[in-house]
Amino acid sequence: MSDFACEGCGKELHQGDLAHHCADGVALCEACAPTFQDMLDEMPEQAEADYEVTAGVQAWIAEHLSAGGALTDKAVRAIPTVSEEDLARIRAAMEDAEDAPAPLETQH
Repeated sequence: MSDFACEGCGKELHQGDLAHHCADGVALCEACAPTFQDMLDEMPEQAEADYEVTAGVQAWIAEHLSAGGALTDKAVRAIPTVSEEDLARIRAAMEDAEDAPAPLETQH
């Protein structure tokens, strides 16, 4: 059974596989994942959307380069291994979030 599927090609992704996880929850297999250069190129528009995500991406790129990596490398990390119990809780929380009613808009 697959833990996730690549949003780019549909490939099944499992714990321990190399994948790219976007801030919006999208998972991409190594073949579909952006390079670190791709992430840098998207940085200006990302900065406007979410400063914390941008800071995290900058730190990841700096860490990768300082370890001898290149900007042309795929920006992937291993999918963490979690227990079946924790995985079931995560899936249930994701389903609950999908079923939750949309928040009411506040009036000013």
